[in-house]
Amino acid sequence: MSASNAGPAILGAGIFAKEAHLPALQTLGPPAPKLKAVYSRSEKSARELAAQATALLDTTPDPSIVLRALAAGKHVLSEKPVAADAASGVKLIAQYEAQYKPKGLVWRVAENWEAEPGHIAAGRAIAAGKIGKVTFFSSRTVNFMDQGTKWYTSTFGLCPRFNRISIKEVSCSIQVCPEKEEVIDEPLKGIELEQASFFAALKGKDDGLGSPLSALKDVAVIEAALTSGGEPIDLEKLLSQF
Repeated sequence: MSASNAGPAILGAGIFAKEAHLPALQTLGPPAPKLKAVYSRSEKSARELAAQATALLDTTPDPSIVLRALAAGKHVLSEKPVAADAASGVKLIAQYEAQYKPKGLVWRVAENWEAEPGHIAAGRAIAAGKIGKVTFFSSRTVNFMDQGTKWYTSTFGLCPRFNRISIKEVSCSIQVCPEKEEVIDEPLKGIELEQASFFAALKGKDDGLGSPLSALKDVAVIEAALTSGGEPIDLEKLLSQF
């Protein structure tokens, strides 16, 4: 296939592809190349998505598929997480950097939350010292998925590799500046922006979003939190390893 006829393929045609990736790419319009193929374990799902799509690019979070696509000379936007654990992620990125990046192949990880305008604005505000110096943070979040939802009963939800209940714990302590409220009101469009960033990277305009190394650091932090036994984690020391 000539470069002029090349276009994206989607691997996986489930709920998220239909309800998140497809609408985002339809919003992008011309910057999104024309869809060439859809793959799903279910022919019905593939046909349903193909019938709706004008352009779409996505893949599964399976490292073996990422490597197979790269080996076939394809650019890849893979779903998060970058790997099942930090050690696997390190090996995967090293292989990409050594074998495929020198060939001009682009691999990005679909970390849509890092592309959210509200998160970016909040990060800039923190970096600028608007809330004072952050010295420690802690948070506790419990997410429960009801068995009656479409997400629970999807093929992804029923896969034993994934948990349906997630528990995270985090704390926060800051030096408080004089009280001042600043509202950051931004629409949710991280998926649209991560895809636009990926297509721009294919043209040599890399803004850093979706970096596999950045995605690896996310996995490392989560892994460290889950194995910390309640002990504090030195994030600077942890992330300096990558």
